[in-house]
Amino acid sequence: MDFRRLYVPSRLRLPHTGFFSSIFFMVVMTLDSYMVIMHAHKVARYRTLRSAIALTVFIWMLSFCISLPDIIFTKVTHESDGVACSYEPENDDWRLYNTFTMHVWV
Repeated sequence: MDFRRLYVPSRLRLPHTGFFSSIFFMVVMTLDSYMVIMHAHKVARYRTLRSAIALTVFIWMLSFCISLPDIIFTKVTHESDGVACSYEPENDDWRLYNTFTMHVWV
């Protein structure tokens, strides 16, 4: 398998994973701050290292799954002046999904 077929799509689309995860982490930090200030006694027993690690892994997995179609549908084409990438989903549903995740959901 050609190395560029794996590297180029991941290089172009993996920043979307970071984009989604940063938004999710900010939401979680905001909710955590609210819960600590407003309901300190109720949430004290749930704020453990194990739950923090589980939540972190969940957020990274969720972010990767949301950006996975972008990685799958990025195609590498060989042109005379080099290599080019383009986003070519199989149908319009994936294009709408991409628009929804990038502009509506976040």
